[in-house]
Amino acid sequence: MSELFGEIVKVGKELSEAWPKIIDFYQNAEGPNGEKFNLEAAIPSTDKGLWWFDERILAISVLLASFEKVKLDAGAPLPDSFVARLKASSEGLLAQLNSLSTHVDQVGNSAINNLTPSNWVVALAPNNQQINFASFLQNLVASIEGCLESYYPVAGLVKSEGIEGFSAAVREFSEKSETVRKNVKVINAAKTRAQNQTEEIEKLKLASETDHKTVTDLLEVISKRAGEIEGFYTNTQSTVEAIDAIKNAADALKNEVDSYREDFAEFQEKLEKRNTAFSNLRTDTENLFANLTSREQETADIIANANEMLAGATNAGLATTFDKTVKVLSGKLGWASWGFYFSILLLSLSAVPLGVYMLAATIDLSQSTNGLPFSIQSGNLNPATTVALFLLMVPTIWLTRFAAARHHQLFQLKEHYQFKYSLAMAVDGFKKQSPRYADEVAAVTFQNLSFNPADKLSGKGAVSDHPNRLLTKIMDQFGMNENGESK
Repeated sequence: MSELFGEIVKVGKELSEAWPKIIDFYQNAEGPNGEKFNLEAAIPSTDKGLWWFDERILAISVLLASFEKVKLDAGAPLPDSFVARLKASSEGLLAQLNSLSTHVDQVGNSAINNLTPSNWVVALAPNNQQINFASFLQNLVASIEGCLESYYPVAGLVKSEGIEGFSAAVREFSEKSETVRKNVKVINAAKTRAQNQTEEIEKLKLASETDHKTVTDLLEVISKRAGEIEGFYTNTQSTVEAIDAIKNAADALKNEVDSYREDFAEFQEKLEKRNTAFSNLRTDTENLFANLTSREQETADIIANANEMLAGATNAGLATTFDKTVKVLSGKLGWASWGFYFSILLLSLSAVPLGVYMLAATIDLSQSTNGLPFSIQSGNLNPATTVALFLLMVPTIWLTRFAAARHHQLFQLKEHYQFKYSLAMAVDGFKKQSPRYADEVAAVTFQNLSFNPADKLSGKGAVSDHPNRLLTKIMDQFGMNENGESK
């Protein structure tokens, strides 16, 4: 934010530097026959005189520079779009002035073939290139108004200084600047006349060499004239120094105004026009503040809608996350089911060797060839072989138990997240149906959504301990507990 204000201040200073050269061109440009722009009339295709542009551009440059002392913290409630719009409009105005300044320099570097006062068109030598200087000012109207429109919303938020006193100061500064430019022009003309008189004296001095007496008389005249010229030049230098300080010397300005009474009458007429323009500007400012009040209400409504949308977006985001989790768990639950079925199959296959051994060791199959019934005999049953075959079943029993526990836990997780998804989708509806209990509904919803489903998983669930103590001891020999985990 502070960087944007720094760039805006920089643009204001560049505006104040670019404009004086441009307005000096409009006031002093002269055709080959002494033609000048008609400064008393409005700019062609507009209802505004050159003073209107002078006043507003000077005002904009000072208004932008006034942000130099603005210091805002990072959390200040100032929309970035307001400041960015002000920066863009001021930079656009500066770009137009720079373009106009380029054409002014082009005229300064070329000879003027023709200058039309009515339409402000200048034709340049040698190819008679025509430049319409009125069109530049026409394009500046929208840029100036846009810059002022983007300034006041920002200024109304960052400072509370009034515009009336400031505008009066800008007018006074503009008037003093105008007086300075006129006086400089008068002094330059006097200096030129003094130089011309000096050249004439030198010519007389060369022509008087044939007559000593005439030379003597001329020398006396030259001495007197040189003294007068020196005094006039000294007075001219003093006047230039006084002009440099004229901005702060109100008394000196008053004396000069008294000495130019005819100019003062013209100035009075321009002042009345500027007062009228200022009254219109104050009316526009009041309308702008009225619009700002309505914009504040619209902003409050937008913030309320944004808060409501934020709540809905939060619930929708949670519901989407829970729904994705349910889908992921459903996929894992399917694989866990197939893993459980596969472990049952492996358990059945691992029990086949033990079953075959038990049948072969306890039943005499040889009698079946004689047509006699089977006989039970236990003498062939070897305990060590029986235990060894049973130990072959231990991994499959452990795998079956792990698959069953995995399937049960995934099923529980799916149910928990399915519940969270349903609750996140329905909370907004509950709040609208019971607005009086919206806070209680939000609290209950938060409590049910904030718990970790892993903390509520059943430790045993569908899985029980090992079927007998012997298997527990066997698992203990493998360094595992009853859950199949390493000790």
